[in-house]
This record gives sequence, C-alpha cells and structure tokens, in this order.
Amino acid sequence: MRECGIVRVRKEGNRRYYSVTDKRVYDVIEIVSKDFVDSIRAFGMEFWF
Repeated sequence: MRECGIVRVRKEGNRRYYSVTDKRVYDVIEIVSKDFVDSIRAFGMEFWF
C-alpha cells in the first residue's frame, strides 16, 4: 500500500508507524464494513430462523 501512495511510514528506532495518506480510504472502509455487517446479519437471521 505504501508503494501505491495509500499509506506512509515513519520509522522511530525499531518501530514503524503507518498512517493513511488518502482520507477516502476511511470512506471505503466504512462502506465495506457496513455491507459486511449487513451480510452477516442477513445470514444469521436466515440461519437461525
């Protein structure tokens, strides 16, 4: 992801800290997470009933 410019890395000693460079990534995560949760709920309701 670093090579694609999605995240950047900062080194401090032996540690590396990654941060998101394009805030649209958070929008994608939110959308995918909601769809995933909706799918799990639908499966769960279908499975239990």
